[in-house]
Amino acid sequence: MDRFRSGLAELSADKGFVFEDGQDGLSNWHIGSNANKSQIIRFHTIDPSVHAIENQLYLVGHSTVLVSPHSGALGLSLFLPPGYGHVIELQVPATVGWHHYDIMATEMGMRYDMIPVQRTVDIERVWGKVKEAVEQAL
Repeated sequence: MDRFRSGLAELSADKGFVFEDGQDGLSNWHIGSNANKSQIIRFHTIDPSVHAIENQLYLVGHSTVLVSPHSGALGLSLFLPPGYGHVIELQVPATVGWHHYDIMATEMGMRYDMIPVQRTVDIERVWGKVKEAVEQAL
């Protein structure tokens, strides 16, 4: 998560956008621009065992990119903005061939990428996909 935070902060600075980290609070989390009319790049982590379902739906519904390992939490991708969202799924070998999240994303007009992972996750590879997805959304 630290790599995503630092990368998004750097990307925001490079592009002249505002970076908002959900750890700092969500009171102004909404789609659109801030009062200064600057574009905003926001980041938040969701722990389904901690965050109420209403908060999960709100966060995903106001997101563009959703990154998750293959799990039920990817079902939240149904609440990404249709035709605009991007799902990045991390898949271990045991789940290869399970294409339901790919199909869901495609049917809703969203982009979908799958990154195969083994025992460890190549953080730079995942960051590269996230950065690409964010840049395409800007």
